Amino acid sequence: MADAAKFVAVFQRWVDRGDTVVVIEYDLDVVSAADCTINLAPEGGEEGGRIEAWGTPEEVAGWPHSKTAS
Repeated sequence: MADAAKFVAVFQRWVDRGDTVVVIEYDLDVVSAADCTINLAPEGGEEGGRIEAWGTPEEVAGWPHSKTAS
């Protein structure tokens, strides 16, 4: 959790200076700090790559099939 907070602080500094930050992450502390979340599913590799849900973390949490919400 302490590492996640450090990452989020660094990411926020980059965003504050106008950078775009793209992170592939499953830690919900990091995900909840995002401006936009995109769930790709259903699995990785050849079984993945379809957009399952997108929006703010709160919006994605409301999607019925979102693995982030489960």
